[in-house]
Amino acid sequence: MTEDRPQQAEELDQKEKVFFPERYSRFQVEGDSHGVQADTIHGNQTWNYTELFVEAKPWDRVLSRDEMADGTPFIEPGGYEDARRLLSRTGVMALRGEGSGREFAAKRLLAEYRPRVVVELDPHRTLTVEPRFEQGHAYLWELCAVNGHSALSEPGFRRLASAVRAKGGLLILIPDDAFYLPSELDSTQVRLSPPAAMDVFSAIVGHRDACRAEEIISLAKENEEDLLRPGTSPGRAVQVADALMAAGADPIRIRETLDSFRGHRNATVERWFSVERTPMEISMAIAVAFFENRAMDPVYDLARSLLEAINKAQQSIDGVPPATIPIFETSRSGLLRRIEARGDIIEHPRHPGLQDETVRFLSSERGAAILTYVWRHYDRVRPVLLDWMSAPNFPTEFRLACVNALCLVTKDVPAHRPLDRIRSLASHQRLSSRELAAQALRRLARNPQLTEMVETLVDDWVHNDTKVMVRTTAALMLSTSYGKENLPKSLQRLARLAQAPNPQLRNNVVRSLLVLLADEKSRSAVLTALSRWTDPAVNRAGQQQVAFATFLWALGFNPQDDRILLTGPPPDVDASRTAQQTESLTATLLTRLVHDPSVFGDEAISQISTLAGGHEIHEARLCRMMRLVLPDSRWWPRTKFRWAYVTRFPQRGLQMARILQAYGRADRRG
Repeated sequence: MTEDRPQQAEELDQKEKVFFPERYSRFQVEGDSHGVQADTIHGNQTWNYTELFVEAKPWDRVLSRDEMADGTPFIEPGGYEDARRLLSRTGVMALRGEGSGREFAAKRLLAEYRPRVVVELDPHRTLTVEPRFEQGHAYLWELCAVNGHSALSEPGFRRLASAVRAKGGLLILIPDDAFYLPSELDSTQVRLSPPAAMDVFSAIVGHRDACRAEEIISLAKENEEDLLRPGTSPGRAVQVADALMAAGADPIRIRETLDSFRGHRNATVERWFSVERTPMEISMAIAVAFFENRAMDPVYDLARSLLEAINKAQQSIDGVPPATIPIFETSRSGLLRRIEARGDIIEHPRHPGLQDETVRFLSSERGAAILTYVWRHYDRVRPVLLDWMSAPNFPTEFRLACVNALCLVTKDVPAHRPLDRIRSLASHQRLSSRELAAQALRRLARNPQLTEMVETLVDDWVHNDTKVMVRTTAALMLSTSYGKENLPKSLQRLARLAQAPNPQLRNNVVRSLLVLLADEKSRSAVLTALSRWTDPAVNRAGQQQVAFATFLWALGFNPQDDRILLTGPPPDVDASRTAQQTESLTATLLTRLVHDPSVFGDEAISQISTLAGGHEIHEARLCRMMRLVLPDSRWWPRTKFRWAYVTRFPQRGLQMARILQAYGRADRRG
């Protein structure tokens, strides 16, 4: 195990939140100096508070009759009856089993109850802003692992279920494989299995093209092993049906369609690239491959931004400015036709009565084939793609697709060191690049073929890597579902990172600890670790500073964020053993904090004193906090506490007197 050495400071991304101001560090790093100084301040260092959780306003929408697919044939997947019984009994449930047609099955389950409306909750919302449920409505919510939120705790689920039932509604959750639900919620989940693909195919063809149904079904049965083998998802069966119906009676188009589904899709893509293509055609093909079935306009805009990035990279190589593209050189429909894609008109998801357009390829799995082909055969475009997909201004709703694309090429493209490109993202100064690397690794860790490789890589980043930004990426990853699934090991790794004498790295460790603290299920374990790190018998300054900085945030001492993770209002329910343990650990940490001789103790006393003499709500909060430090609020115990405290910290005497006076007054009132 290598010793942590002071490292040259690297400038923080401007978007990166400052949880650990540099003035909190006892280390001053200049050149190769290994000296330690207390509370060194460089320049005008201030608390640069920003919100802990940044989340765009969620967009929930009412599903139209077309989107509910009332007239579309439906073949029940395996487990559908179990799901029907569970929903009837509880009103709230989760459907597992990717590739089983869960979303369609969920819509059918909800439709059986004829609710007033069916609302699709924004897949990118988190529980930091809980949905508002209306009387008699049914809700469908795809849970995606985004923005560090990749788990739903048992209390969080119970709270959701209670809110839905109170309104007489229904709720079906559809978590992706990367979204973690604890084992306590097993009784609320049903795992579906895909129905027979040929049954789905036959039902769709018979419904949409009855005249040619027998001919098309016969063709599919002749090629069933290639097209609709057992385990094929209903979605693929529908795609095969659409493609064969679109091919009509043209033998050439039928052969090309069959080739695209027979595993020859790479050869089809290779033939497409063998013809000279314009940069815009290639950019649009890549953008559609990334964001298939998304709204056309933003996908087209992203294709244009990719084109600009490619042109910029090309100009840096040959020094020749790219040729301008005439406004009327090509229409959007012509561009789609040349990349073998199409647009589908749908009802607008956010504005009733209007229409929107989505984009997809004509043949199934073409998008994956294009991504893997480009990544494998065009080395110079890899850094361009990585820079493009990790840009800070990249639309939030498209970031999960970028994670999926990066995981796809990492897993499916042959490489001597498969995780090298992810490490290059992890070492980037830009926060958005490091977040993309952390989320991709989290997802890859669930692949049995890559689990050991990811574990080895993360261990190396934590213990041996000398790059600060790579280690901050490790800290980011440890706050995701990957870290929560093995919390003791993750806390050990964060303890190791906290020892590093670098404010930027400690900043990310604090951020990760706060994310873990926000999860009720992991809170007790995190507080236990913080208590261990602040133990006076253990002289590890880095861990102690990180623990105190985290604790100050958790107490709610942040003028720009009123989130109080600890010492907030008492819970409405009876205190459980976990809650009692949390209160005991909080008392230990708070006592150590107010008695800490460093800048942390100064900050704590200063912040607590601002609650004194103010609004009754503030004094009530001060009372709850001080009761953890000094349970007896009568005059004599307060006086003895003050004398002992002022003897040790005379410079804090006036503030402590004000705090104790307000504590006694509030406790008498309360």
